[in-house]
Amino acid sequence: MLGNWSFGNYFKQEACELAWKLLTSPPYSIDPRRLYVTYFSGCSRLGLPPDLETKEIWMSLGVEPTRILGFGAADNFWEMGPTGPCGACTEIHVDHLGSREAADRVNRGHADLTELWNIVFIQYNRNADGSLSSLPHHHVDTGMGFERLVAFLQNKSSNYDTDLFLPLFNSISKVAKAAPFRGKFGVQDEGGVDTAYRILADHSRMVTVAVADNMFPDTNHKLRRVLRKALLVAEDSFKMKNPAKLVKEVCNCVAEILSPTYPEIGINLNKVHLVVDHEWEVLQVVRGGAAATWRSVVQQDSRVAQLSDCMAPGLTAAYRELSSLPAHSPVAGDLAFRLYDTHGLPPDLIEELSQALGLEFDENSFNATLVEAKARTLQSAKPSENAVVSNSCLERLKQTIPPTDDTAKYNYCWSVKDGYVFPKVDSVVQAVVRCGEVVSEARVGERVGLVVDRTCLYHAAGGQAADRGLLEGEGWTMDCDTLLSCGEYLVHFGTLRGTEEVKVASGCPVSVWVDTGRRLAHMRSHTATHCLNAELHRMFVATHQTGSSVTEDHLTFDFATYGQHFNKEHVMELERKVQEVIKSRLPVRRTTVSSNELTLLDNVTLLPGETYPSEGIHLIQIESDHFVSKEACCGTHVLNTADIQDFCVSSVKSQGSGVKSLMAVTGATVQQVRQDGQAVLRDVAAVREDISTAASDNNTKLEELESSLQSMKRQTTELLIPYADRVEALSQLESAAKSLKESARVTLRQTVEKEMKEVLNSIAADTGCQFLVYCLQTTSHLDSIPLQKVTRMCPLHLPVLIFAYAEGQLKARCCVPQARVSHNANAETWMKPVVEVVGGSGGPPRGQDPRLVFNLKPIHIPPSDVDRIVKLALTEANQMAIKLFND
Repeated sequence: MLGNWSFGNYFKQEACELAWKLLTSPPYSIDPRRLYVTYFSGCSRLGLPPDLETKEIWMSLGVEPTRILGFGAADNFWEMGPTGPCGACTEIHVDHLGSREAADRVNRGHADLTELWNIVFIQYNRNADGSLSSLPHHHVDTGMGFERLVAFLQNKSSNYDTDLFLPLFNSISKVAKAAPFRGKFGVQDEGGVDTAYRILADHSRMVTVAVADNMFPDTNHKLRRVLRKALLVAEDSFKMKNPAKLVKEVCNCVAEILSPTYPEIGINLNKVHLVVDHEWEVLQVVRGGAAATWRSVVQQDSRVAQLSDCMAPGLTAAYRELSSLPAHSPVAGDLAFRLYDTHGLPPDLIEELSQALGLEFDENSFNATLVEAKARTLQSAKPSENAVVSNSCLERLKQTIPPTDDTAKYNYCWSVKDGYVFPKVDSVVQAVVRCGEVVSEARVGERVGLVVDRTCLYHAAGGQAADRGLLEGEGWTMDCDTLLSCGEYLVHFGTLRGTEEVKVASGCPVSVWVDTGRRLAHMRSHTATHCLNAELHRMFVATHQTGSSVTEDHLTFDFATYGQHFNKEHVMELERKVQEVIKSRLPVRRTTVSSNELTLLDNVTLLPGETYPSEGIHLIQIESDHFVSKEACCGTHVLNTADIQDFCVSSVKSQGSGVKSLMAVTGATVQQVRQDGQAVLRDVAAVREDISTAASDNNTKLEELESSLQSMKRQTTELLIPYADRVEALSQLESAAKSLKESARVTLRQTVEKEMKEVLNSIAADTGCQFLVYCLQTTSHLDSIPLQKVTRMCPLHLPVLIFAYAEGQLKARCCVPQARVSHNANAETWMKPVVEVVGGSGGPPRGQDPRLVFNLKPIHIPPSDVDRIVKLALTEANQMAIKLFND
């Protein structure tokens, strides 16, 4: 789309003149007799008359009246959504054949007469109640179809037959060794090969441009669907074993064509490749789960076989909900929203699934429900403090007092003598809030919220926590422990302190001071976060931020990487690089730019999916010959990287496929964190020493060491210590755990052998012994007792049933010699009543005869119940043995 906007600079007359002149003059020189224009013919439902002004403008430009056509709201009234700016539009259509009168073919969906240009006259606002209100200023949104223009100028019947796509088709044919593109449609396109060409080329081009422009599949579900579709077409239609290879080749061709005009595409081509490869890996994993389930659905209902994204999460659950509805039923807004919110289906897929099942997707109802849900979410996301201010009070405030001016939050400086200086702000109380309502006054001892006209406190935004501070008036003070944003107002909450007779009301003078220690901690961590992000982009070709949090104690930074795994070495390099930036003492500059100025800057890091205002964007820049960080950010920052003082990564956790969450500390906290890390390493070394010296001790001692080991693991995981020390400590603890396990295994084997020898010696003199039922007195919480070895120690002629309790589980093994086996007397019949008594299950070892060997599978039993259950099991085993084996 070729387009531009006018925000109050010109309107209908100029917009129509510019469009007509461009199309009919060189270099395009389109014959006016092949052009038709449309205008808004009015709508009684909207209460809008025909746009005769536009019709007259076209006539004044020389357009023949028979070529000026009026259409209703469906064709010539543009809206951005359920609410928001909207207005009538006028279109320019082109006749590809010419030499005929074709007014009756306009807006009829004919391929030989297509819309080329659309000009939207934005002069209304669609309100939440559906009504229209006039905007104070009029704007123009104009756009022309680039591919349609090229197709017309090159005398092609399809956009895909132009030189915009033919190089891409040639690339596909060469790599896939496929038959050349023939330009066929419908039944003439045998096997859908040409359709596959068009999908793969179009989708790959979109992916190339989007990813090069810093969009990623895991932050945009539509991009993910487009890329997956391209991969599946490459696999299914072009028989590629590695479809990512073909998609990347098409991306290369796209970059070759577009890079001369858009150099960032060529610069970021390697990033595009990594994202394509990553998404192919993810797709193969997904196939084993959701796609397999969906295939079974398709086998039962062929109507849904052609859905564009069969691997969307929640698709099967959504199908089950919709398929239960009667045919032609409407999919109401609340149901569609549930599919969107609970099952994760995008609206276009909900509509596609609904149509496949013969249902009617009510898009307007869905959009209205979505708007309501977002409003509820925004309201519930705000910290309570008794709902801050009610909606009615907020409306009254808007009518009586101006928004809170918080620009002073950026007003601070640094000096050699005093360090950072945060000046106080002299202000005036504008409103007193209690329990969500504006009240006339507040007394000492009450917890209230104060709205002031100016403040130097920063409210929570951009991942940075809110400031705390002090409000001081005549005879009273208030420690502001909570600062909440309510519309355009900031409400300072705290408890009033002072003399009893003091009252605080609107108009009272007040001075606002920021908690400098907390603010400075936020500034250090926030600037360190920017340094961290910049170094990540230097280390990884394809990476992006998914979230961040800056608090007084630490910072967290969530990010995704593609094609490269983030490992320990990367963590240490990242930490070292940020420390180098701190030592370089680089100035940190804040400037304010517009969105247009922002797009013209190089190497600016923006948050994928974030919407930035058109004006007043804060840009934080840290630059040297070897380091560049430019980020749009509303947070507060130190003035020089040296003021971060120090930087230490504490932990790195996985948040899913390719996504990591990194925690780090800055400032003086780093020294304490390092001291704590060394203390943990000393404690770990002591535990390892205890384990090595206790190898020959009894099980009780080993179990005590196991408890100490687990406690140390928890401590190492939870404490704020350097990441390197944490990894080293956990590695040593893992090694110690293996040593402890081996010591426990050796000790357990020796103890069990000793116990069994004593048992066997005691029955050796009893020539009348017909069977052995025994529960080992040796127990272990560290290792399982090998009952197979225990039963092998027993006499071969003797039926045995041995119980053992270890690792919190009771198990048993029953063995009957072949010579003692009969139809009634065997291991299975012996063990079955025991299994029933303990409430477990049993079976023979794999591949063995259940008459000879039968096991009670391990069953978890609380220590408090062990004696009782074992006594029942021994009694049942002995009674059954007497019946089966006593001659």
